[in-house]
Amino acid sequence: MTSYFAHEIAEAFPLIEGERFAELVTSIRQFGLQNEIILFEGRILDGRNRYRACLEAGIEPEFVEFSGTREEALEHVRIHNLHRRDLSISQRAMAAARLMELNGQSVNTATLDKVARAHGISCLLYTSPSPRDS
Repeated sequence: MTSYFAHEIAEAFPLIEGERFAELVTSIRQFGLQNEIILFEGRILDGRNRYRACLEAGIEPEFVEFSGTREEALEHVRIHNLHRRDLSISQRAMAAARLMELNGQSVNTATLDKVARAHGISCLLYTSPSPRDS
């Protein structure tokens, strides 16, 4: 079996671990892989957790190639991952910021606030206090 590595776009989001990962492995053992793993530029764009779970479960993973542009790949990952139930608010904010950086956008407090509002996240929940607030 060919080994695949994660695409840098996919790495904007953390992997699932612990009990959630064990549940995914069990599900794949029982029901098989339900969603193909998406490759972009020869690396995993979407499905890193499913790929790892398939390997652990001894199930041959299935792949499909993403045919869009880099910008479309960034949007695909954002749409399919930003609202994952296992992400904390700060993890969502960090992932959104990383996706912006990968898209060549500069990231600062004003930009993070705009992104946060677009996703229903309060900027106050993920920014650290300024020295004058101490």
